[in-house]
Amino acid sequence: MKKNYSFKKKLSQLSQGDTAFENEMLRLYKESFQDIKENFRLLMLNRKTDQLAFMTHKYRTTLIMFDLDELASDLEESKRLAKETTLDKKRIEEVATRIEAQCVDILLTLAAIS
Repeated sequence: MKKNYSFKKKLSQLSQGDTAFENEMLRLYKESFQDIKENFRLLMLNRKTDQLAFMTHKYRTTLIMFDLDELASDLEESKRLAKETTLDKKRIEEVATRIEAQCVDILLTLAAIS
């Protein structure tokens, strides 16, 4: 389900007309969401709690800035799941699938505005 993200509006506000800055921010955001999409499932399954915590912290500001509350919540849940004593692969797969789907949606939105 494609959501209506406010990337263009917020990037315009941040860049204040500086096209080079806006393009660089778009590039960085694309890299960030690609990183999340490609790495969270494996990090959860391998219980890499330190790396999960680092990545979640690293992208926290971006998630807040763009009101990506659902993705932020799923990333937090991924940390919790990785710390549990019993590995719940089904739940990890559910969360990882949601994270990846949201990232794909976000990446498509970013590609459309670049």
